[in-house]
Amino acid sequence: MSSNDRSPEPGALMLAEAASAHAAVRAQLAAPRFAQLGARLRALKPRVVVTCARGSSDHAATFAKYLIETRLGVVTASAAPSVASLYEVSPSLDGALFLLISQSGASPDLIATAQAARRAGALIVALVNDTESPATAIAHEVLPLEAGPERSVAATKSFIASLAAICGLVAHWAEDRELTAWFLVDLSASVDFGSDELSKRRVAAEFVAVLARLLTRHGNRVGALLYGNEVDTVIPARGGRIHVLNLLQRMNARPEQSAPGATNLRDLLIAGQRIVKRRSTVFVVSDFISAPGWETALAQLARRHEVTAVRLFDPLEMDLPDIGLLTLRDAETGEQLLVDTHDRGFRARFKAAAERREAALLDGLAGAGVDTLELATDDDLMDAILRFAELRKQRSRLANWSGKPSRAGAFEHLVASGSGTR
Repeated sequence: MSSNDRSPEPGALMLAEAASAHAAVRAQLAAPRFAQLGARLRALKPRVVVTCARGSSDHAATFAKYLIETRLGVVTASAAPSVASLYEVSPSLDGALFLLISQSGASPDLIATAQAARRAGALIVALVNDTESPATAIAHEVLPLEAGPERSVAATKSFIASLAAICGLVAHWAEDRELTAWFLVDLSASVDFGSDELSKRRVAAEFVAVLARLLTRHGNRVGALLYGNEVDTVIPARGGRIHVLNLLQRMNARPEQSAPGATNLRDLLIAGQRIVKRRSTVFVVSDFISAPGWETALAQLARRHEVTAVRLFDPLEMDLPDIGLLTLRDAETGEQLLVDTHDRGFRARFKAAAERREAALLDGLAGAGVDTLELATDDDLMDAILRFAELRKQRSRLANWSGKPSRAGAFEHLVASGSGTR
């Protein structure tokens, strides 16, 4: 028998088909359909996703369930085709997203299920290899797999193309093609204060260093807006170690108390709205000692971005010890005041005033709809970050069970991957 008559090695055809899948993925990435569908889904805000598939496509649907639930917090379930095809029952799916995943797009039970879902009010999205199939006639939106004819027994390249299409769909729906983080850093005169070894400015610099290094280590980009008594520095979002070192150098090179005068955080937050166009993870790093009016601007920023307020403080700002005569200086205005900390009544009034400011600040942050990471000058930075990330994960689990929207997302995944926790 000649070499031409020999059967191919076992698995050779399957391997060749899988190796050709990159062309299908490249074709998908070049199409504008994902961005358009992502915008439609953000407007629709489906509360539930239903998948419908058979065989290897059903494995892709399981992947879709995990991806959608972990990245978007939307409950995702698999449809039982016999409910529509055999029992002829149409479930209530008004406003739901229905994902039909099929190589051929022609399986009768899948078609019947998709027709029932469309009648029930679902948005039908078909991920199919054959764009002339019956599934495309039913669907509101079609995402071609671009895999071409499938020659191996196991649908290898169609399966890979399905996974890529699901990733593209979820990424554009979540506007998460890559994570971009922005640090809006308050470097006004009040952050130079520190009663012990570290000032609030130093804590801010260490926080930015830790998060920026974690982010760029995983291929993401970071940018920053630096505020003295105005937004005087904009560092565009980029990736890489050199970029992080440049960002930190520009923060650390600023002389202390270089910007006396009253702080107005609203200016920093409005600048963030103007400069950060694309949905991003935003960290507002400040002691929030500011003229009033920043709360509305922070809420507006949080409507577009995932915002975390990183509140810097020193324990001495909360409670004065009994240390005798002490000169207090307002870092924002330069005004000085000699006080007697032996005076128990003065210390009580100081603490009461600090508690009122604290309550007003926390109310303002909560009203803006942002989570708050509090960093004191005597805190262990990584312990504080890990505690905050764990709290957000717990809140996310409760939100998912209750059906409420969750803010947990990139921050938790980032900290977990950087710290070695799972």
